[in-house]
Amino acid sequence: MADILVIDDEECTRVILRAVLERAGHEVREASNGLAALTLYRQRRAAVVLCDIFMPDLDGLGTLRSLRHEHPGAVVISMSGGCDRLPHDFLVHARMMGAVATLSKPIRPADLLLAVTNALEGGLAGQPAA
Repeated sequence: MADILVIDDEECTRVILRAVLERAGHEVREASNGLAALTLYRQRRAAVVLCDIFMPDLDGLGTLRSLRHEHPGAVVISMSGGCDRLPHDFLVHARMMGAVATLSKPIRPADLLLAVTNALEGGLAGQPAA
């Protein structure tokens, strides 16, 4: 189906997302931070990038900014589990910076697959709420 790049500093999250996406027929590459992800993306562009917001080395907003600057057509879905506990909703910022969709953790498999399908089709109808 599609090449998906999953960026998250939590290995267990990457494993779960990979399992759901591979079961749906996607090819998945993983990175544990934004710097590693940019290297992978430069080597081979992904159809969709799933990017966590809070990570060491280069966070999700910095990664999104770099991807959109270097590759304006990059399709990024931002995700986070900490936004509801902070004074700023970083997923809203990600949307304003060009993320095509946002997902709040924990992510339900159906919401993940719907967001990826919509991103691949270029449409956002039926996108799960952040």
